[in-house]
Amino acid sequence: MKEGDKIRGFKFKSNKYFGFNSEMNDYIGEIGIIDEIKHFSNSILVNFYHQDGDLKEFWYYPLDEAAKHLVIESNDMFPIY
Repeated sequence: MKEGDKIRGFKFKSNKYFGFNSEMNDYIGEIGIIDEIKHFSNSILVNFYHQDGDLKEFWYYPLDEAAKHLVIESNDMFPIY
């Protein structure tokens, strides 16, 4: 997982660093882009965009739950060397 990877929004339990906001329900299953990985707070910052490319919203998600929500694209599975 790295900054720039695509990820789907998901529901999670709140912790001491951040919480699940009810407005995040609108982004469950929506594809966003990982903007920043914050190891000190075990979180990732995910940006969600409008179709025209303008930033719509951003949310923090728990890093330890994020991997199972990554969007794997076919060219990621078979890198070209």
